[in-house]
Amino acid sequence: MNETLPLAHEALRELARPFVERELLELFALHTVDLLALEGEPLPAEVLLGLAFVVQSPLDGHVGIELSEVPARVLAALREQGDGELEGDPLPWPGGDWHARTAACRLVGTLQERRPFVRDGDRLVTHRYADYQARLARRLEALAAAAPPDVLHEASLAEDLATLFPGGGDPPARQPRAALTAALRRFTVISGGPGTGKTTTVRNVLLLLHRQWAKAGRGAPRVALAAPTGKAAVRLRESILAQAANNPFPETSGWLAELRPVTIHRLLGFQPATPTRFRHGLEEPLPYDVVVIDESSMVDLAMMCKLVEAIGDRTRLLLLGDRNQLASVDAGCVLADVTSGLGDGPDPDAPLSPALHAKLGQLLGDAGKKLPAPTEGAPKLGDAIVQLTHSYRVKASPGLLELARRILADRGAEAVELLKQGGALRLLAREEEEGHLGAEALEALTSGLADFVSLVVAESPTAPLEAHHRAILRAFDQQRILTPHRRGRLGVEGLNRAVLARLCDEQHGKSALSASRTFFVGRPILIRQNDRELGLMNGDVGVVVKVAKGERRVAFPAEEPDRVKYVHPAQLPPHETCFAMTVHKSQGSEYEHALVVHPEKATQLLSRELLYTAVTRARSKVTVIGAANVFREGVARPIGRASTLDRRLWPPSTHT
Repeated sequence: MNETLPLAHEALRELARPFVERELLELFALHTVDLLALEGEPLPAEVLLGLAFVVQSPLDGHVGIELSEVPARVLAALREQGDGELEGDPLPWPGGDWHARTAACRLVGTLQERRPFVRDGDRLVTHRYADYQARLARRLEALAAAAPPDVLHEASLAEDLATLFPGGGDPPARQPRAALTAALRRFTVISGGPGTGKTTTVRNVLLLLHRQWAKAGRGAPRVALAAPTGKAAVRLRESILAQAANNPFPETSGWLAELRPVTIHRLLGFQPATPTRFRHGLEEPLPYDVVVIDESSMVDLAMMCKLVEAIGDRTRLLLLGDRNQLASVDAGCVLADVTSGLGDGPDPDAPLSPALHAKLGQLLGDAGKKLPAPTEGAPKLGDAIVQLTHSYRVKASPGLLELARRILADRGAEAVELLKQGGALRLLAREEEEGHLGAEALEALTSGLADFVSLVVAESPTAPLEAHHRAILRAFDQQRILTPHRRGRLGVEGLNRAVLARLCDEQHGKSALSASRTFFVGRPILIRQNDRELGLMNGDVGVVVKVAKGERRVAFPAEEPDRVKYVHPAQLPPHETCFAMTVHKSQGSEYEHALVVHPEKATQLLSRELLYTAVTRARSKVTVIGAANVFREGVARPIGRASTLDRRLWPPSTHT
């Protein structure tokens, strides 16, 4: 450590050595606090160690930490590394009230004092992330309280709403309420699980606004559609195109079809020379009338702050997402914090102001009778949030919906019993065979790839080459293997090896399917970094295909239906094989069959939100591979991300 990190504080170097050796503390965090403490009165090593954990906390998804919670969390990580057999805790944790001593040091203060670290309630936060939280909270509250844009034709608005939602829409009438809320207000959050009609509702919001603009002689509204990843943006476009085909206002179909979702980075104007700054912000707002962000649960604190600050004074912002899904990979759980004022139960509602209640009731007609009672003095943010609760997949996949509900309700034992009933849901115990996945588990993981493999190895495809390659891509997307971890035998790396070995063994002597070369025909590729020149985004999935004798390309779905984009393997940005992928990477995608492989023991990553996200990637079938008791433990463990944004936005009485 002396050679790799020449710290000025020798006592810190010695105290931190065991944490660094066990890869529990990053060198950059120690280096940061070492530099910050060079000037002024000397600080004790244990205080600097505590501040290093604060610096590192965003890497673990936390905005800040309470230091007394760190030892238990780190010890759990040690056990996951295989050190659980050690007696007691092998690390030299500072004694006494470590958190209080650290919070009282000269580097910690209030947000206004502009010291490197901030006391935020019972948490210690870097000034950068405390500032993000404060700025985001102020901006969201301002948007929620802003006077609504003028609605020029309220009578026609109600008429158009009735056309778009005949019979009041979904049984709880939440879809028309959500659409009307977004039309009336500058800021709206529409949350809902899979199949609850978020995209349908957004399409109807856009149609309502288009009709308003047209009747005012203003042409069409300027609309931006965006998502956190390229894959999610493509899926949003596909959903919008599908909705355009069933349009009660056909004169708007061409306009809808022309909307091109982009990543949030591209929307804001990513600048490679200054990657943390964007062209659009407070000084240069986005030039749109409406900004729609899909998969908002994936947006981290820093990005959401920059996005919201780029919303102009006359722009509507609409956030879509599922508040129960996994939060972003980076720090924060913004969508969960913003919607934390929703109540519990099957039909949660945020408190609704009397003014908006009256306006919605006037325009919704009979559907207005299903509104929640108004609340005097309700936070303005409550008017902005609508939770969709009715799933249109109930008839097609009732078991999937019930499984998701039981996971969210912390009813792990009941979820396991549902899986054991078979049919579209299946729980497969993993029998070990000489340290490898058992034959039954491997059969489950690979049997759904049969159509994909047969198309890949076909020597003389019957369809034209591009159509054949598009069929390969569709066949591959019928199923996906999902796991919490990247490394290990049951992580992405191990499962990819096991599946590939099984497929090659099955095809031995029958075809050219072989892993003898890096870009073998049939290798599925997951892009890990955006490449704007190639039009590839983080999360895009392609397959290596043969385009001519001895020539291979990687085929990706093109924006145009039934077309394929070809990329030479040598041009690919960072990528990996993806027969299996992490649950985090699967967000924004859906597959007919999701196979969820969880670890042998419960880990910190195996949480209620992760399992909910994993099973809701499936449209019709879920197979869980692993021990029932580990699945139950995962359901019982909610993600404990440290954030105080919810406290800033909602009074304590509204927290769920």
